[in-house]
Amino acid sequence: MPVFQYKAYDQSGAIVLGDIEAIDSTIANKQLLNENLKPVSITSKSESSSFSISLGSKKKITPDDIEFITAELSLLLDSGVKIDRCLAVLAKAKSGSALSELLDKLTTDVRKGLPLSVAMAAHGQYFDKLYVNLVQIGESSGNLPTVFAGLSTDLKYRKELKGKILQAITYPTVIFSVCVLSVFFIFNFIVPKLSVMFNDAEELPYYTQILLGVSDWIQNYQYYLVLFIFSLFFGLRWAYRQGDFSHRFDEYFLQMPILKTVVTLIERIRFSSSMSLMLGTGIKLDQALELSSGSVKNQIISQKLSIVRDKVRKGESITESLSQSRLFPELFMSLLEVGEESGKMGVVFEEIASRSRKQFSQWTDKMTSLIEPLMILFMGGIVGTVVVVMLMSIVSVNEIGF
Repeated sequence: MPVFQYKAYDQSGAIVLGDIEAIDSTIANKQLLNENLKPVSITSKSESSSFSISLGSKKKITPDDIEFITAELSLLLDSGVKIDRCLAVLAKAKSGSALSELLDKLTTDVRKGLPLSVAMAAHGQYFDKLYVNLVQIGESSGNLPTVFAGLSTDLKYRKELKGKILQAITYPTVIFSVCVLSVFFIFNFIVPKLSVMFNDAEELPYYTQILLGVSDWIQNYQYYLVLFIFSLFFGLRWAYRQGDFSHRFDEYFLQMPILKTVVTLIERIRFSSSMSLMLGTGIKLDQALELSSGSVKNQIISQKLSIVRDKVRKGESITESLSQSRLFPELFMSLLEVGEESGKMGVVFEEIASRSRKQFSQWTDKMTSLIEPLMILFMGGIVGTVVVVMLMSIVSVNEIGF
């Protein structure tokens, strides 16, 4: 459908610039009038403009972009602006980006009469099932501003959780990488230069022979070693995306002592946040359980939560069902029992999510402070061992020569 650029005045007399899709300029003029805009000029976009838009489609839409439009939609809708107008304003604010193109498509679909939830469902790579279902409920109840406010908060928490996970992984990874690079540097440059001193020695200590042998091996096979490490990394990454392997990985994570605690804590945050958000918007308990179990990444825990949903549908208490999943400790189960009796499950899940976030943050800080000296000692131990062995080798050669 052709795209027209327009210049118009709104009801306050302010100039409004933007784009609109229509069959021809006459239809575009009518659409603008229906939006309480007084058109001044309507011109068809040139081929070059269309080309520039297509280039913009190569840009990626990030989770931060989705959080941005979610928060802005909540604000604009709460101010009384119509949904199609909200989308058009946001598209204009992000003009020239991939997000702008997405918003333009949503605007067009909404103006054609499609519900916003249906329009968003067509872009499942950006709006997941939980997001779309909540928007649909907000449309049915006429409470979209509150729904978008809750979604915005949830997306913010998800981003913070992801940041905490990356923080817990990044530091030891960087230290370990520096250690590996230091070892490669020593065996590629330092040891070969010092090995000249041992050329005339008839007999070398076993530790010197080991050191020189490791250096020769690294120099000859280091490229194969690097290739093997990268192949192993990408191979495991590919395997994790496969159904059977992914299930085994998730099961393995829950069997490791430290990983089990971390994975359970992370999934508890995801599940509790989703439950709090959905119960707060009036979704039925069994439907909230179904959608929340879908937000959990670990397949083993997700399956257990699906069993909880089935039991609740059969009339079993949610507290009793969740106790069998072992996702929540005794303290949280007591809170859930009180929430179920008082009918305030949404508030209880929000409290559990908040406490779990704080617990995970404390765990991350604790592990980072613990790993820092351990990794430094590890790196210093490896480098120091090489240096000590080299010094001992030099001393032993001098003694032999003497």
